[in-house]
Amino acid sequence: MSEKLKKKIYRYYLNSENRTNGTIPNATYGINPISLSHPNTKFSVKILSVDIPFCWKQLETTTINWSMTRGGSFSGSFTISGGNYTSITLLNQIKSELRSSILSVSGVDLTTLSFTYDEENLYATFGFLSELTPTSITLTYNANVMIMLGFLSDITFDETTSQTSSQPVNLSPSNSLFIRSSFQSDTFEALYTSIHSSSILSKIPIRTLPGWFIRYQNVNDEHTIINDIVINSITLILTDNRSVEPLNISLNYNIAIEIEELAVDQLNIKQNTDSVLQNKRNLTIDELTKYRNELLK
Repeated sequence: MSEKLKKKIYRYYLNSENRTNGTIPNATYGINPISLSHPNTKFSVKILSVDIPFCWKQLETTTINWSMTRGGSFSGSFTISGGNYTSITLLNQIKSELRSSILSVSGVDLTTLSFTYDEENLYATFGFLSELTPTSITLTYNANVMIMLGFLSDITFDETTSQTSSQPVNLSPSNSLFIRSSFQSDTFEALYTSIHSSSILSKIPIRTLPGWFIRYQNVNDEHTIINDIVINSITLILTDNRSVEPLNISLNYNIAIEIEELAVDQLNIKQNTDSVLQNKRNLTIDELTKYRNELLK
């Protein structure tokens, strides 16, 4: 059947500025409708290339609650502005905001706060430097920021005891870009919850710094088989490894997509090839095992 099927390939070069509707990270592009020409075919979708600015923040704006015991009990909160931080700049920002918040609530100016980063071992430490007055502070756990600093629970320290993170600091938690779609496929994922149907078309490792472009070429011919019979629009949703929610992207991107109609027997070629290779591998292992056993006699 595949020999009779005329090869049909549709390529789309898209810029998010020219989307039909939606937002930059969740954009829909209207296209001339295409449909399967035979009941024994399916569409294959391939991301050919992308140029996406790495412009989203590693840390979103976050509020941290605190409590303090120092001749009485005090509590409050402060906000860390979203952005891309280094280990030292984030610790300094937290220290500055905490100090200001404590001063406004209790009237105490804690100049002895000491939040440090061990560059050799990659751990963060919260404590005091030469504090003479008995003082205990707890920062309530907030996953957005504390997991980046290596803490998995509340941070508590006093004038004699500091607290060091249990894991290394990682201020670049966004390490993979996912391109998702509204197509119906048999792909599955278990990234954020238990395994379920997935909308992922492509996973792209992020190997650049914020402020640069994420560039990708599909050199391995990776593609996704979808179950859609008719396609009249393409919806692309950009997420990362941290959440299924669309990224907060304000700059436009370019992406190239290829949709090809394939016969079912063409879809089975790779599966059959893998089976043949596995059989050859098993035969080779058997022969080597026999040879080894002969040598050991």
